[in-house]
Amino acid sequence: MGQFFKFLLASCLGIFVAFFLLLAISGLVVSQIAKQAEKPKEIKPNTVLHLTFDNPIPEQTNNLELDPFDFKTRKVLGLQQVLNTLERAKEDDDIKGIFLEADGLASGGLATSAVVRDALLDFRSSGKFIIAYSKYYSQGAYYLASSADQILV
Repeated sequence: MGQFFKFLLASCLGIFVAFFLLLAISGLVVSQIAKQAEKPKEIKPNTVLHLTFDNPIPEQTNNLELDPFDFKTRKVLGLQQVLNTLERAKEDDDIKGIFLEADGLASGGLATSAVVRDALLDFRSSGKFIIAYSKYYSQGAYYLASSADQILV
């Protein structure tokens, strides 16, 4: 009977050691993935920020991760994120200008375009250039592009 409990205890101990070892390895893998995800992208000197507005700019986004394995969900930049990006680009000495592609603003609101245009004019007041390009210009897209130094078709 004593040998039975000895083997039972050894088996339980082996299971616990294997479980904690698996937990530690999983923790290391997750921490390495998190460390990779937290690295901000390095901005090299004389960088041109490429803004592509291929969709209308919503005031609020739905970037909540309801299903982390749903690869169809596309992250959309909201209005506040665009404004924050333009403010950071204005203050960053490595960013020399903006290349603005405004193809998808055909259905965007003029109020949103006005706010983004004001932020672009504020960016331009820092002495940096803005070049706008589009295959076609809707009213909202042209209004946004009117803040640029050059408008290309």
